[in-house]
Amino acid sequence: MAAPSEVNGDPIHCPAKVPAMAYPLSEESAEVAANIKYHSQYSPHFSPFKFEPEQAYYATAESVRDSLIK
Repeated sequence: MAAPSEVNGDPIHCPAKVPAMAYPLSEESAEVAANIKYHSQYSPHFSPFKFEPEQAYYATAESVRDSLIK
């Protein structure tokens, strides 16, 4: 069984420490998280004051869309 700080062999990253960078060809979990955070911060229809599961869903969808386009 994985240690509490790891999931599927990958370390769990604290959201505050994940940079908001675009990684359209991301394969590592940290890059995927950074790409989702990038979309949640820099997409024009997101508000920093209201980030709920629906907004997380759309940020994830945009990240997946970027991966499919590339």
